[in-house]
Amino acid sequence: MAFYAIAECVVVTAVREGMNLTPYEYIVCRQGVSGSESSSDLNLPKKSMLVVSEFIGCSPSLSGTIRINPWNVELEALNEAISMAEAEKQLRHEQHYRRPSNWRSSRLAHAPPSADSAIFIRDGFNLA
Repeated sequence: MAFYAIAECVVVTAVREGMNLTPYEYIVCRQGVSGSESSSDLNLPKKSMLVVSEFIGCSPSLSGTIRINPWNVELEALNEAISMAEAEKQLRHEQHYRRPSNWRSSRLAHAPPSADSAIFIRDGFNLA
């Protein structure tokens, strides 16, 4: 987690993945914890840059990321992530941070059930 806090950019290039939490962990670490920052860092803008595989589950929910196909490595995407203007990095970080900061466990516990929460039970030897 300490590396996330100081990393200018994180690259997640999974080729087959479900819901990868690494980008969210990076965003939260870059935001910092209120009260733990030194007084000199309080007014510094928070910024983060993510380059993620288009195959990971969180890719659609983080619209400010630079998406890549990990089977086709694009150096242009990495160059864009590093050389992007500081104001743009800050804007993208703020946009990304709103997503995980709004999803508290209390909100999830009181969320109405959806069709996805149905229980599926299968009998047999999984031959079908």
